[in-house]
Amino acid sequence: MKSRGFTLLELLITLTVAAVLGAMLLTFLGTNVMQSGNPVVTVGDYNDLNQVMERIVEEYKARIKNGNLKIGGTAGLLSWVQANYGSYVDGANTKFITFDGTNREVSCTYGQPDCLTLKLALKKNNQRVINFFTE
Repeated sequence: MKSRGFTLLELLITLTVAAVLGAMLLTFLGTNVMQSGNPVVTVGDYNDLNQVMERIVEEYKARIKNGNLKIGGTAGLLSWVQANYGSYVDGANTKFITFDGTNREVSCTYGQPDCLTLKLALKKNNQRVINFFTE
């Protein structure tokens, strides 16, 4: 009995089918593999924001402890934050606020009566952390 093996045509068909299946698998897995890192990046961004906010809160507490909060008040804190962490500050949502009779926040200018609360929003990519500071 003579062993012939595979014909050239059978090998070509097998390789073609394998190549098509491999290309389909690579296309499907390629997009999922590329996107699989997104949650890690998101958690990393959120972690960065939390660390920055912790440093800002430490500075805020130090200013209260040293009695320096009234000198420049929350406006001084905002200036310090912008000087040290300006790339994180979300300018559209960082503002001085007060609350109206229905407890809704209203933007105000620092120095006006009852305008002592700083709403500080930090942003990195699609993550945002918000904290409130008051005198």
